[in-house]
Amino acid sequence: MSTTRALPAPRLRISRRLWRGLTRELHTRGNAVRESGAFLLASRLAPERISAFVMYDDLDATCLTGGISFSGAGYTELWRRCREHNFKVVADVHTHPSSWVHQSDIDRRHPMIPEAGHVAVVVPQYAYRARLDDCGVYVYQGGGSWMGADRSAELRALRLTSMPAWPRLAHLFRRPIARVDP
Repeated sequence: MSTTRALPAPRLRISRRLWRGLTRELHTRGNAVRESGAFLLASRLAPERISAFVMYDDLDATCLTGGISFSGAGYTELWRRCREHNFKVVADVHTHPSSWVHQSDIDRRHPMIPEAGHVAVVVPQYAYRARLDDCGVYVYQGGGSWMGADRSAELRALRLTSMPAWPRLAHLFRRPIARVDP
């Protein structure tokens, strides 16, 4: 009998300022009545540091249907932007209406990026005043399996940090959807 070992949670970092901008945008896009989401991006040179995000509905204008119904055309645009600006997708984030931050059956069966090691974050209350500690964080293991990321400081998959100044990258996208610490 063989045993498989769970993939360790990656150690991603996001600045407080970028987190606040992201959750503000999630709350606004969902209008406090529907789920919204975004892909979290990092430079290929610093893949542990989340430096930008792109909202689902900027890639697929019709995807916010109450839940999220993201199309293949949205992925085409996502990959184009990542290629053009040397980003990679390191995580995705979406909101739930209540304080329940577990993955739904749909979340578990349909990862936004079905690659082992990808991180998915569930934000409660449509991201109204969302704190990272209140979110559910999950690491895709491949083959339809997920692992909840440990909340301990040493093993946390996603941490808020104070980061050094970064140039603004919002101009890389049509609308100011990508944000980076100034």
